Amino acid sequence: MPYQSSRQILSPLVLGMLLALAATACSGTNAPPPSQDGAVADMASDHAGSFGGSAGSVGTGGSAGSGGTGGSAGAGGNTGEFGFTYRVPPTADSSCGGETTDWLCTFHEAGASGYVYVQSTSTGTCSYGVYPTFKTDLAQISVGGRTSSLTNVQYDWGGNHHNDSLQFDYQGKTYKYYHSSFGYGFRDCQPMDCINVYPIGSTTLETEGCSSKRPLPEVCVPIKADKTHDPLVDHFQKCAGDTN
Repeated sequence: MPYQSSRQILSPLVLGMLLALAATACSGTNAPPPSQDGAVADMASDHAGSFGGSAGSVGTGGSAGSGGTGGSAGAGGNTGEFGFTYRVPPTADSSCGGETTDWLCTFHEAGASGYVYVQSTSTGTCSYGVYPTFKTDLAQISVGGRTSSLTNVQYDWGGNHHNDSLQFDYQGKTYKYYHSSFGYGFRDCQPMDCINVYPIGSTTLETEGCSSKRPLPEVCVPIKADKTHDPLVDHFQKCAGDTN
């Protein structure tokens, strides 16, 4: 066999080993890059999370809007009911006595279903030197939540027996809240409970709603010192001693 040098014998082996090592190194260190789809998905997930978070933070801002419920203070029953604003009735300043009374009444006449609110104040003058007299500070009717002023309004103490009444003009008629039942000594026993109807400016009855049969029932309650009132519920009963 002809002589061959070690370089000539080993060179193919060394070359093969070097190629194998190079291939192994390449496969271990040069891994393919992640796909763009995966990267985009990760970015979309990150952005979706951040957008979702910001949307949530905006949502919490809605709680500031709840401050608008502060406007419901009128629901406490002192102001805003039926469109009225109740006051604290002033103290009577009449030497003949008689508390000053503001009244709230139902109203079911003239094709309406509403409420009447009247503020009256003692004038300080006594009728016949005995009975207090009153002036009207405010008189309103509320129908469907819309208020309007009433005219020719007068609260009357009702003489020695205090059979009081409340009169006003409305839509071409004169109306008077009064009593349908009287007890011993011809004295009323409860707030005004009915309404009489007159031609406007007249004292001649057109419809007697306050007869003993009470054909035109209504409910009236006084406004209290804390600007509240009893429920407008009809608790009418005949007075003790009423023989009608």
